[in-house]
Amino acid sequence: MKADNMAVIFHPAAVQEFLRSRRWYAKRDLRVEQRFAEAVNDAIARAEAAPESHPVFRGQFREVRVRRFPFAIYFRLENAAGNPSIAVYAVAHTSRRAGYWVRRRSPGE
Repeated sequence: MKADNMAVIFHPAAVQEFLRSRRWYAKRDLRVEQRFAEAVNDAIARAEAAPESHPVFRGQFREVRVRRFPFAIYFRLENAAGNPSIAVYAVAHTSRRAGYWVRRRSPGE
């Protein structure tokens, strides 16, 4: 269930992963790059709309797949000072080693 004022916070490494992947697609086809960005935004919106509906990954994280692309968004529900948020830890290509990002510190710290 989504809280009315749920914020989405991105780990700096997740932002870099997204930008790096977007540049990779842009070098090949600008239309595909745009579709990739839209698909990532859609995945984040789905996580925000119903965070607890996505599969659990390693106990405390959740995974939402990016439609039409081999990527997944890994996030965790956080509640700092009574403010619920979604903390995005990774924008990961599905061919990468699972959980490589697990040791990242909370982006809210």
